[in-house]
Amino acid sequence: MGRIRSTEPPILIFDSHAIAHSVKFKLIHLAYEEQSVGVLLGFLRKIQSLAKIFETNKIVFTWDSRRRARSKIYPEYKLSRTTNKSAEMIAIDKLLYPQINDLRFSIIPELGFNNSFFQSGLEADDLIAVITSIPTDEDKVIISSDHDLYQLLDNKTHMFSIMKKAKLYSIEDFKNDWDIEPTQWAEVKQIAGCGTDNVAGISGVGEKTAVKYLKGNLKPTTKAYKNIENGKEIIARNEILVKLPFPTTKPLALDWNENFKLIDYLRIAKKFGLNSMLNEKAIDTWTQLFNVQ
Repeated sequence: MGRIRSTEPPILIFDSHAIAHSVKFKLIHLAYEEQSVGVLLGFLRKIQSLAKIFETNKIVFTWDSRRRARSKIYPEYKLSRTTNKSAEMIAIDKLLYPQINDLRFSIIPELGFNNSFFQSGLEADDLIAVITSIPTDEDKVIISSDHDLYQLLDNKTHMFSIMKKAKLYSIEDFKNDWDIEPTQWAEVKQIAGCGTDNVAGISGVGEKTAVKYLKGNLKPTTKAYKNIENGKEIIARNEILVKLPFPTTKPLALDWNENFKLIDYLRIAKKFGLNSMLNEKAIDTWTQLFNVQ
């Protein structure tokens, strides 16, 4: 398992929508004064627990745009996420997205977090790619389970899965698993496609076979090899869909003049009835992380 190299507290980069989705099923129906608040509670708990694990108050939030620039290039991009939803999922989303808006527009800025980023048409992955490219003394930890982000791993950039607890994934872990460089991962996805994003790759070719091809270990006589060689147009098309960041992503700058105030935290927790965030242990955690009273 990977480890943090720097003696400085790391920068945590949150894939914010992924965090919200990870808690929705367990807490989505929690309400306070007829307003859904479960995702708000779960999100803040995640932020607090991970900040405590990594002993850092350097936190960055990235948000997906519901408008997708990639869909203009490839209309099928993530189409299955909107067309194949059950009635139950549609009902859950009606409770989820207003809470995501509350987090992005109100709660996160009101708590004093300055590093909260959104760009129209783009995804959190694109913004994370820009942030990880910013030179810093600190290591960076991407909080997400999205394997597309493997391409961003380097000696100072790691991933921490929100699905697998206590799993810090490093460049060494990636190399041990795949025997290629992280920078080659986008090429793998170009060939194999991405099922979660509904991006079609070469027929009959998965990620492991794509890796064999890139390493020169796939026999030219195999059907997979021939399909890849005959699928150059698909591979070229997929590059802009899977490589991070998307070309129109604008530069970002980090601002560590944070202004977290305990009084604002208490006000927000009371406003939404987040009583479990008002106990002594939770308050002590924020007090210690941000050195506030």
